Amino acid sequence: MSDKAITSPQQTSATHRATEALLERIRLSDSPARIVHELMPHDFLLAFRHADDEQRADLLRLAKREQNQVLVDLTCWSTDRPNLDAIEVCILPLVSTGLSGALRACDTLDQGLRTLLLKRNVVIHLVEDRNEGPQIAETSEVIACPDGFYYIEFPVPERVSEVVRALFRSLIHRPFATYQKEFESVRHELTSELEEQAYRRRTARLADFGFVPREDARSLLAPRSAEEVRRMAAKMRPHGSRLFLPASTPVLYRENLGGNVFLDSVFSLLRASTHPAAGDRLDDLYVGLTAMTSTFLTAINADIGNPEAVGCCVRWARDTLALGLAETAGADPGKGADLLVALSPGFFIQVGLGLLYPMQMRARQVMGDRHLASTRQLGSALDPPYRVTLTCLLRDVPCFWTPLLKSHLQAFDLQMPIDAELAAFSTQSDIDAIEGLLAEAEWVSHLLGHILGCEFPLPEETPASVLLLTALANAANGRAFRPDPLLPATMSNFETQLRIASKADISRQALALVAPYGIDPAGVLDVSEEADPQRRMFLRLTAIGHTRFLADRPERALLIMP
Repeated sequence: MSDKAITSPQQTSATHRATEALLERIRLSDSPARIVHELMPHDFLLAFRHADDEQRADLLRLAKREQNQVLVDLTCWSTDRPNLDAIEVCILPLVSTGLSGALRACDTLDQGLRTLLLKRNVVIHLVEDRNEGPQIAETSEVIACPDGFYYIEFPVPERVSEVVRALFRSLIHRPFATYQKEFESVRHELTSELEEQAYRRRTARLADFGFVPREDARSLLAPRSAEEVRRMAAKMRPHGSRLFLPASTPVLYRENLGGNVFLDSVFSLLRASTHPAAGDRLDDLYVGLTAMTSTFLTAINADIGNPEAVGCCVRWARDTLALGLAETAGADPGKGADLLVALSPGFFIQVGLGLLYPMQMRARQVMGDRHLASTRQLGSALDPPYRVTLTCLLRDVPCFWTPLLKSHLQAFDLQMPIDAELAAFSTQSDIDAIEGLLAEAEWVSHLLGHILGCEFPLPEETPASVLLLTALANAANGRAFRPDPLLPATMSNFETQLRIASKADISRQALALVAPYGIDPAGVLDVSEEADPQRRMFLRLTAIGHTRFLADRPERALLIMP
């Protein structure tokens, strides 16, 4: 998911309050380091994001070395390469406190990342004779090190940041043997090798918190059937977690894992249960949920350094889990509780995806239909409601755009929604609603190929509603019911008719013309009331075309000869 994803206002507010309370507790505590040391990575990240520069410096100073490194791991990488500018911004509050802060920054940075920072726009010289300095351009800035052998050159001084200058100053305050090793790394280590080493260490650190490599995490997205998981549960005994992870759930996870009615009911039953297995398993479940959620975030390639994106993706994990658990438990919270006692939560993510898999395969088939493609784009003949629906279904975790559940929607110029506007499937009713739109989309190819007799490939970026409206215009002027481009005069005649016609009138005309193809022209004219997907498709497309024509230039609603 992209970094545009955001949490809902209620969840954002709750997370903000919790983070503000945490910062205040740290500020007032006699042992602030103890509180900071207990923070999970995303809780530390949230605190850092909410803090001012002074508080950020304190957090970086109080945190354990590993916490500071994971903060950089989460926020200062672009895929598999470090973002050195972002690292400088991250450690700037600490470095700005003076020499002690710069020393602390040197100590906590990953060794490879520190060397990469020091290599930027800098040349390290080593001379054999203390009495002979290096050959350096007059425009360069030079720092002579205390040992008399090393010189630090800034060939273009204005390109060297205050952070890098402060790191060098802190290094040469240390014993010669200490900074000599770093300087030799700056002189001789290759950037590509340093990046590779830093990436391997980052991968290992994040894996300790469930953020395993994506190629491993994607096994979580393998679909399973509910029946298979029920058989597995019947053979299992309650077990403890086998994952070595901290038992606390990050605030960012906790605030977003709640809110699904079925899942909340299941956990309420587990918390209220007096059965020893349930009590023993509850703590393990929270550990398992944390691990599964982290793995899910990695599997769908979420921006784990963006708290808002993480919050959104945690809710996707929650809802997909609830969908699969409800299916396996027959929508019975009590059986759902028993299943969670027996099996790890990741199995129910897979059941949820197994429920969605048939829709995903149908969407893939529709998008690959040659009758719906132009020379440059698959699915280009699909109108926006269908295109949005199918594109969402083809993602790693199928999702939907909530407004599309309003079956009366006749949008004609939809842009693809941002991730914040998308939702994961959490109930069977969600699936049923989107399946209705998918079933309509499956009839578009029949409309174009068998009813309108279109020539393929289609004109570029011409949706089916334009082709249908053009065919209606031809029929209204005594020509064949085909989407042949209109003469300007024909278009003018139809424009007059169209502007005085209602949406219902246009729908009746369309249905009357397609009656010879086995489509009943009689019946309701409201998309939201029509059960037959083929009729519903005709009603929706004529409504979209009519709306586009009235709201936009006719040239965008009809095919017109030049």
